[in-house]
Amino acid sequence: MALGLCPMICATTPAGVSVHSAREPKLQGRYQELVFDGTKSSVVLLDSVFTDQDFSANREDLAPYRFLIGGYSDPDFGTINASIYARYLPSVPTYFNKDKEAVDFKSATVQLLLDFYAYGPEVTIDEVVNVYELENSDPTPIDFFHRYINSTVLPHSSTPVAQLTIKKYDLDTDTFTPFELTDSKFREQSDRDQSSRDKILLHGELGEEFAFRIFNWIATHGDTALVSDTLLTQFRAKFPGLAFKSTKNSRLIGINPVSGFSCLTFYHETPSKDTVKTVLYFTPFPYVGANGFTNITTLRSGGTSGISASQERYYPSGPYENERYIQEGGGLITELDLSDFYSFIDTLDDIVINSAELSMDVKSFPIGMPPPSSLFGLIMKEEGGKLVALDSTIKEDFDKMSEFVGNVYTDLSNFAIASELSAASPFKLTFNSTKMQYTGYATLFFQRMFENRDKPELNIEHIGFYPANAPILKILYASTPNTSYPILKSGTGNSVNRAVINASGIKLKLYYTVPNKPNLE
Repeated sequence: MALGLCPMICATTPAGVSVHSAREPKLQGRYQELVFDGTKSSVVLLDSVFTDQDFSANREDLAPYRFLIGGYSDPDFGTINASIYARYLPSVPTYFNKDKEAVDFKSATVQLLLDFYAYGPEVTIDEVVNVYELENSDPTPIDFFHRYINSTVLPHSSTPVAQLTIKKYDLDTDTFTPFELTDSKFREQSDRDQSSRDKILLHGELGEEFAFRIFNWIATHGDTALVSDTLLTQFRAKFPGLAFKSTKNSRLIGINPVSGFSCLTFYHETPSKDTVKTVLYFTPFPYVGANGFTNITTLRSGGTSGISASQERYYPSGPYENERYIQEGGGLITELDLSDFYSFIDTLDDIVINSAELSMDVKSFPIGMPPPSSLFGLIMKEEGGKLVALDSTIKEDFDKMSEFVGNVYTDLSNFAIASELSAASPFKLTFNSTKMQYTGYATLFFQRMFENRDKPELNIEHIGFYPANAPILKILYASTPNTSYPILKSGTGNSVNRAVINASGIKLKLYYTVPNKPNLE
């Protein structure tokens, strides 16, 4: 049945719909398909993404918190590089030399445990990482109670205090040996259970002068140096943290900061003990105020090269006009303009939506760069020429949010998708590698949009889609001296996985019925 809409909208009656021949049917089963190509979808660059290791952040999965390091030149998305800034502190109160013996410093090492996330197709991971001392500043550069974003850069020394390479750790002999991490070994380790993996690390000797400064401060301040709140505050001010920067551009790899194998280890002796270890960790626990984050920089190419202004809608052109982009860490999302849905429902007096399926066709991707496993949707609005999330502190936005409580949404302050974790989320799109497609359902949501069609103040204008393993939440509080807050807040930008979407394959498929109301005249 033609509805006189634009060419991208078509209407048919699906085969197999049963009707009664003796009388007019009470319900008419129908199908409507909306395609979001042309100007009905666009790419939006988020102004920033949180990449710190805040333990309060909600995420879809329980994978370890992650730092990213390395670099790669993506044929579709351009060059992306990642560096780490992290503070080292005891994860629990640690007494140093309680017997007050003489101590003899020997050496120190720094290491980061791989978590077997990787982005890029290189066969061998031969990462070389330079380590720098962060410079003192006021306030201190890294604090547990502040948030940090992908564009944050902190000042550091110009000379490395260590250089890390890939090594394998033998727990039985407590030794480290150089290790060639080929792609097959990487996949083998990645598929194994976390507890049964070999310990593959970035590991190196800490420069003697720098290591001794840290050790001497601890030894000088006595057994409570790493226990006393006052002394820990002094320690944090004097030793603000480390910067880790890769010298390679062949792959990005993941680091597990929560593991006890990511640490600084100081070796020393006392008259009664030959070998004593004092260990400081990168674990972001609030007790001692540790924190860390990943700095992610991008140099766009291909269809993404024209994306520069944050929050503005960008329409790829030329050979890329049918492409849309999503990338975690780099902050790219694809948004859909819902105006055609309103054009469609304006032609109907009544409708019952039986199914509303949203699907996105995904372009083939290079080995080692798979799309995010799933996407979440975020309701957005246009404001001052930019797309922003709804704000519960604004009455009009709050009224829109309230329409979906109990049906679709459960959290007003974080107006994204039901509790951000729900498997029943109507806007959670899951990637099917066989079909090369994201699919998900939002039936209740679109039904409510129909019911509110005569209330323009409740209209939903745009939906943005972003990787589900970094839930975006609306930020509602002011910035701190350390950084400006992004207009959209994420849990942890712990990957740079990306997807190229075919705009002509972004479809909303509506199966609905129209009640056949009796003529009372």
